[in-house]
Amino acid sequence: MKPLIKIKTTGLTASILKSITLACAVSAIAFSGLSQAQTFKVNGSSLRDANNNNFVMRGINVPLAWFQNDVYNNIGNIRANTGSNTLRIVWTTSSGSDTVLYNAIQRTIDNKMIPMVELHDVTGSNDARRLNDMALWYAARASYFNQPNIAKHVLINIANEWSDWFMASPDNAPDIKVWRDGYKTAIKSIRDAGIKSTLVIDGAGYGQDIQYSLRTFGQELLNYDPQHNLLFSVHMYCDWTTASKIDSQLQSMKNANLPIIIGEFGNNHPPCGNLPYKDLMRIAQAKGIGYLAWSWKGNTTGTLDQLDLSNNWSGTSLKTWGYDLVNDANGIRKTAKDATVFGGGSSSSTPSSNGGSCNWYNTTFPICANTSSGWGWENNQSCVARATCAALPAPYGVVGGNTSTAPSCV
Repeated sequence: MKPLIKIKTTGLTASILKSITLACAVSAIAFSGLSQAQTFKVNGSSLRDANNNNFVMRGINVPLAWFQNDVYNNIGNIRANTGSNTLRIVWTTSSGSDTVLYNAIQRTIDNKMIPMVELHDVTGSNDARRLNDMALWYAARASYFNQPNIAKHVLINIANEWSDWFMASPDNAPDIKVWRDGYKTAIKSIRDAGIKSTLVIDGAGYGQDIQYSLRTFGQELLNYDPQHNLLFSVHMYCDWTTASKIDSQLQSMKNANLPIIIGEFGNNHPPCGNLPYKDLMRIAQAKGIGYLAWSWKGNTTGTLDQLDLSNNWSGTSLKTWGYDLVNDANGIRKTAKDATVFGGGSSSSTPSSNGGSCNWYNTTFPICANTSSGWGWENNQSCVARATCAALPAPYGVVGGNTSTAPSCV
């Protein structure tokens, strides 16, 4: 056993030790806060980013599940050619390696867009067990979704359009309460895994219902969620052919103080034909409601390819409705604002990073030059403040450069 060493303290050394102890306590508190990763959060009828600033989505659905290389290789082009601040990333539990999805999420973040992940497996299903399978898929990947740099940016759309037309009708079976109860189970599965991110829930009836599902049970689901962090999503196609209905139903959600986005909409859909997408964008802009257009490219040739926004994957040749989506007075270019989580957190002074990198639990990030604590965004990538990285337990922390930022706490 190593003998203990007694240190005689003078008034000066006692003061120094007291200061070190206080610094260590503050560092421990700060690190404890980091372990509770910041996420998006709903506040009344609005969505706020991890900096507690309002965020209104303006973006596009991208079919990563079926066109992995085409989507991944053009995420930067989509940002450059549309100005989108959000991508809804289509995925399935059978799409392949998680790495493909994770890489697309990171590239979306690197291009200053918010990634919303959705699972497409149970579209139109009324089987609550299958809905919970989607929730369990996320729960099994909690260690990924809880990484600070992911949790800070990601939104989780549990399942695309779970439930069919019958469930959205009060006169048919299954009862709409199946929708409510199915989502209660799914919420519990995800929250029990420790995921605190905003969960996005599609309306019943292939996502197109507000009245019987979202407005009727939205508050009950929010109350049920221990994080009280649910964002509701309506998909607007053939149930939404008039501006008056779009306006009144969205306003009913605002009046109920329930947060909602338009998670999908298009220009034309069989059997109803042309849809009032310009009215939709105008109304959404007036009410401060986010919208995500369906979809970039890859819709079924001959039946749904009129929904394609672009003639090519890079977006250098937009279709007419794609051009309108981007350039209309209420379109993406003129109304989209980036989430403030991409702005970094500058201190009053400008400290030098002094080189090196951060081993954040076996993932390497650069050390921030202009961010004094927490996470930042510099040189088009995420970075970690030196003091924050230095507080990590061994064997993690600052690698290389000047690591002497504070006394060691043991």
